[in-house]
Amino acid sequence: MEIKILCYRTPVCYSVWRVVQQAINQLSPQFPDADITINMIKDSTEIAKYTHNLLLPSLVINEKLICSGHIPSNEEVVAWLQVALATSGYQPVAMNG
Repeated sequence: MEIKILCYRTPVCYSVWRVVQQAINQLSPQFPDADITINMIKDSTEIAKYTHNLLLPSLVINEKLICSGHIPSNEEVVAWLQVALATSGYQPVAMNG
């Protein structure tokens, strides 16, 4: 599964990356076999392939624009990743406790 963070302003990119990484860490016990990569896209030509919003961050999961124009919350990203993982064929493992 591929996640792209689209934003050429580094502090904003980093803020989105932290939220995405936190969501991945939260889901990793349920989806230990998930192969997830995060790419930062800062090139305006590349960003324009997904959105016209170049000033504010956007989030792409598996080539689908999921969020544009704001820094998403952890809860939003967790929900989007759960849907993307299920769509990609990953099944959650049973959690003990």
